[in-house]
Amino acid sequence: MVVTRMTAAICAALLVLTACQSDVRQGPRTSAGPADDCPPLPTLPSSSTTEPDADPSTTITIDPNAALGEIDPFVYGINHRYPYNAFGSWDPQAQAPYDRFVEVFKYAGFPVTRFPGGRMANPYRWQRAIGPVDERGRNPNGGGTGQPFSNEFGPDEFGALMDLTGAEGTVTANFATGDAAEAADWVEYMNTPVGENPRGGPAWAEVRAENGHPEPYGIRHWEIGNELNSGKVYWMGESVPEDVKAQRYIHGGKTAFEDHKLGTHDAHSPQSAIATGEPNLVRWIRYPPVEPGSNTLYVGGEAWEQVDDITAAGAKNVYEFEPRSGKVTFGDGEHGNIPPEGALMTADYVSGPHDGFLDFYREMKKVDPTIEIGSAIHTHVFTELMGADLPYDFMVVHSYGDFPGAPTDPKDLHYYLMQLPDVQADYIAGSQEQIATYAGAERSADIHVAITEYAAGSGLKLGINSIDAPEHYLLSLDGALYTASLIRHWVNLGIELAQKHSLVDVDPNNQPPGYDSRAHTADAAVIGPAPCFIPSASAHVFKMYTQMMGATRVPNEILGNPARKIFDGSQMEALITLSTVDEHGRPALLVINRDRTKDVAATIAAGLSDLGTATVWTLDGPSFLAYNTLEHPDRVSLTETVVEDVGAELVHRFPAHSVTAIRFTP
Repeated sequence: MVVTRMTAAICAALLVLTACQSDVRQGPRTSAGPADDCPPLPTLPSSSTTEPDADPSTTITIDPNAALGEIDPFVYGINHRYPYNAFGSWDPQAQAPYDRFVEVFKYAGFPVTRFPGGRMANPYRWQRAIGPVDERGRNPNGGGTGQPFSNEFGPDEFGALMDLTGAEGTVTANFATGDAAEAADWVEYMNTPVGENPRGGPAWAEVRAENGHPEPYGIRHWEIGNELNSGKVYWMGESVPEDVKAQRYIHGGKTAFEDHKLGTHDAHSPQSAIATGEPNLVRWIRYPPVEPGSNTLYVGGEAWEQVDDITAAGAKNVYEFEPRSGKVTFGDGEHGNIPPEGALMTADYVSGPHDGFLDFYREMKKVDPTIEIGSAIHTHVFTELMGADLPYDFMVVHSYGDFPGAPTDPKDLHYYLMQLPDVQADYIAGSQEQIATYAGAERSADIHVAITEYAAGSGLKLGINSIDAPEHYLLSLDGALYTASLIRHWVNLGIELAQKHSLVDVDPNNQPPGYDSRAHTADAAVIGPAPCFIPSASAHVFKMYTQMMGATRVPNEILGNPARKIFDGSQMEALITLSTVDEHGRPALLVINRDRTKDVAATIAAGLSDLGTATVWTLDGPSFLAYNTLEHPDRVSLTETVVEDVGAELVHRFPAHSVTAIRFTP
């Protein structure tokens, strides 16, 4: 038996990153960040092994010959976001991702990552984020306070990350403030070979080549908006019935707004609706285009008059207006009055007509018929209206835990968290049933559910009905067990695309102005800050799935699975499992021991007279609340055990609160 600490060899085992040259562009850029100044990657000494019971009462039997279905590698994906230099992962000086960030990304083995994010991506104008960095515009945050975000990490920087890591990308297109033409142009920029110009306008493939990437990026999955069935409705209007919202999303349309705050072209923050007292002030109605003649603009509650040419006007309360762009221009005091400092600027107007999902689908498919286009609404109303005839390729559903009545004692919270994956799996299965019900058996076979964000909750406050939780709880070993359990469900449900939230986050000790890091940092897979990055407990889980498990799911059976009574009076079985075979016929077993205090010994068989060699990876830590930091990077880490000449059975002890992956090489 050979025991090694996996995390001790992260740097040595990873591919050396090179900046290969080509005759058309420089190769993938990497940062020359001071990696030598970073704390070492995790290197705890191996702990002594505990021999299992001689004759354990628990047995696990794998049937490697009964294939249940293929596993899509995109089920092991991750969600990434563009602001703040891609949340601290992009080195703006080197114009490259930090070397250590790329190493940890590749260590986890994420096969696909999302861009430019979730709600912050809803009003994302991609053309502001290409070309020379110092000439790029800014985009408003689609959530938070609507503050402006700069675009140091744009589509081409995202492409550089894909080039360096070998991952593929998915894109969230702008439904909130964009249109079908803008989205189709983006498809052309990302996917069209040089020399082709399918839309006949700007040759976006040529522009991409000029920006340093002649080869297409090949983005296959495109979401039209993010979470538009929740409160993020934008031009579709506030407090509209679900059927109206779904109709507007599918077919487009118009929405009347009253007393709606103005913004700037790159911010929808409350401050942007307040007059500064400056002459020639320019503001924008938030959701253009505007139906001509429908708008009335107010400054400090008083209606001002629209004029065709403000330079021909006197010192009056007037403004110029462009219905297509929503641009509002005020005067200089001589030609049109200056809105007084501190005055609130609002408008009544009819927003539209806007393109709907079907318009996006049609125009984007014209550019690249091979892409898949998915809906950001997943209500019953949506699936019923789409039926079996209207086209969509996937439906996006996000999975976040709910904590109603959760216990605050961490010992009980552990078991509460271990129950949540089952609840979330039922939720996702319900969405799959929606598609089957309304799209019909034949059509629904071509439509899948994509989970482009999932996590237990956000920050110190978890879930929808939030509770106070232990510090960095979702970064802990418990958070890793939760992630491992969810991925197991996604595989069993046949999910083709799933992306955990989130890849990385800002430095909580040096967060950008106006950003509350408590909202997201607790579930980042890669822990910073730059230039030093380490794997979180959940990143180790992804490594186990992507490098130990095969591509074909097969059944297994547990007999004698121990159970315990938990805080709510129910019984929870300790072990949950997933079994696979790979292209070489090697069986693999993933086991999650959810019991907080007890190891479980089991006899493992796979219907073979000689299992050959067993390679065992175990993810564990000193406590279910343990989490990694730059100062303590290996509190939660992987241990490898190699057992030679196994024979027909392997007897193994699964530690309490652990994840174990075993691969047999007959």
